[in-house]
Amino acid sequence: MEVPCVSRNAFFAVHAVSAAQLALAQLESFIPPDEVVTAMAQVGRMMPLQLKETAEGGLAQTPTGLRVTQEMESRR
Repeated sequence: MEVPCVSRNAFFAVHAVSAAQLALAQLESFIPPDEVVTAMAQVGRMMPLQLKETAEGGLAQTPTGLRVTQEMESRR
C-alpha cells in the first residue's frame, strides 16, 4: 500500500534532477524563474481550499482518505 504523497515526492525528485541538468546546461527561460514562481504563488492563493490538495479537498476527502484520517487520529 502506498500513500499518494510518496509517488508525488518521487515524481518531483525526478523533476528536480531535470531542472538541475537544465540549469547546468545554462538554459535560459523566456520568463524569468522568479516571475514564474510569483505567478504560481498568486494563482495558488486565488484557488479555493476545496480545489487544493489539502485536508479540505482532493484525495483527503474521498471515503478512503477520510477513513485513513480517522485511523491516524485514533493512534494519537
